[in-house]
Amino acid sequence: MGYEVSKKTKAMVFLLGGLLAAAAFVCIYGFRVLIPTYDDWLLFSRDGVDNMQHYQGWVAYRHSSWQFPIGLIEGIIYPDRISIIYTDSAPLFAFISKLLSPILPDTFQYFGIFGLLCAFFLGAFASEFVFCFTDNAVYSVISSLFFATAFVFLHRVFYHTALSAQWIVIASLYLWLAVGYDRIKRQELSFGIKRVVLWTLLSAVALLTEAYFLPMVWGIMLCDLIRYGLISGSLCDLLSAAAVCMLPAASVTILLGWCFGLFYGEVDSTGLGLGVYTFNLINFFNPFWMSSILPWLPSDFFQYEGLAYLGLGILCLAPFAAGLWCKGISDKKKAKVGEYRIIGGDGEEDAISICLPLALFFTGFLVAAVSPTISFGDYRVTIPIPDALAMLWSTFRSSGRLIWPVYYLLILLILMAFGRFIKNKRLSVIILIAAFVLQMADAHGFILDLHEKFAPEHVYVSSLSDPAWEKLARDHEHIAICPDTHDIYYTYEGEELEYYALTNGLTMNIVYTARVVSDQVNERMRSQLDDISSGLKMPDEKTIYVFLDGKKDKSLPLYYYKLNGYLIGVAQPL
Repeated sequence: MGYEVSKKTKAMVFLLGGLLAAAAFVCIYGFRVLIPTYDDWLLFSRDGVDNMQHYQGWVAYRHSSWQFPIGLIEGIIYPDRISIIYTDSAPLFAFISKLLSPILPDTFQYFGIFGLLCAFFLGAFASEFVFCFTDNAVYSVISSLFFATAFVFLHRVFYHTALSAQWIVIASLYLWLAVGYDRIKRQELSFGIKRVVLWTLLSAVALLTEAYFLPMVWGIMLCDLIRYGLISGSLCDLLSAAAVCMLPAASVTILLGWCFGLFYGEVDSTGLGLGVYTFNLINFFNPFWMSSILPWLPSDFFQYEGLAYLGLGILCLAPFAAGLWCKGISDKKKAKVGEYRIIGGDGEEDAISICLPLALFFTGFLVAAVSPTISFGDYRVTIPIPDALAMLWSTFRSSGRLIWPVYYLLILLILMAFGRFIKNKRLSVIILIAAFVLQMADAHGFILDLHEKFAPEHVYVSSLSDPAWEKLARDHEHIAICPDTHDIYYTYEGEELEYYALTNGLTMNIVYTARVVSDQVNERMRSQLDDISSGLKMPDEKTIYVFLDGKKDKSLPLYYYKLNGYLIGVAQPL
């Protein structure tokens, strides 16, 4: 009976924690972003083009024919195709929305709802994690606010939107530590098929949301397997559990990646910037531009990818939390009771089974996030690594993001200390609320900026206002970016051209994608231009040649026009 009550209480904490986090999300970003037919907010800003990239990836995918692999998009790397995975459009959401497309309105965006669900699950899993170790329901639900307003989370929402699914990290930590602890309390020490299914599910969801979550999930899963091996005391049990868990997880994830086109075409899975987008060792204390109280500490600008600022409220709680953990563990040892728990488990043997995986967890993710260039403020040391390793590592070039599991576990441990070791529940709640007020005082400027950016109603007005654009759309079928197709990357002009193409049924030879495909497109485009220049072929009458560098190529028999700042060339005069 008590166990059933506990299950009901945990479910209620999960739901209320998620709802409180979702309410905080709506307060910050407003209701308008949740309206599926309102897409102007994804198009208006010149500050960053990622929202347009993500949204237009979905639009292009929606209008592509069904084919296999099921994630392929037509018309944006014409005549080639590319996977929805490489537009950072939250592929799983895009796939579900495409299935429902016949009953959806002509204009449909899911990014606001996606962000809301990310906030809900982030708060829900964090609340239940804290509750598992504190048995304080009110305290646990309120703690969800620290996650809904975490700097790492707010930084990614509606910027790199798919990366706001950070609940995947909390869920993985929960499966490793909280569920593992609960099973030990009930003397269920086997790894179990249910656990295998959950790790497989998390691995698959990670890939089909944002691939950067994949090494985080697998790193935490490895810690879970090591813990099981230490508890069982058998190397044979550890190896069999690893095989039973990792083989299905890897197989299902690779299979889904193949089905969605992860391995399709000539997309370079590596990226530039390894050693630049890293975690700086001061980043737990460095708010960059986000704090209203603390200054931006000396560091490289691009290390914002390794942002891990804990917030002033959490930082003030941290030293007291460390003291509470030390005192709590010391009191248990002095009392010589059977319960010697650090994060779950009974007995000194289980303390070892927790400490070793935790040490590997912190060391592994910290090294992965800070390397291969170790930074402390302005001081940097680059560690030479083999080319083969550098190429593999460059798949996750923004290595600073790999600090997120450490970031979230630190916040969880700090919050758990007050709910676990302060016996007066009312006092622990008061401390928590006071810390959150301080956290908001620190973050209020950044949060107000987000509110002012996304909450008001926006109306997108294209800069392509010249009537000639309408004639061009009627008479042409394709847009070719030339001579260097890489010029379209990271530019608002490129995103506007893609929107123009999508809304007028035109194809493009290149768009901004998460991984560079311009090398092969460049080679093809330059070959075509060379053939035209040498007279081997004539310009395509159905193609609009766009020169983003603004320079006319007089060797090409084209009619050039300057329209709203864009230099275009066409085979026939307007």
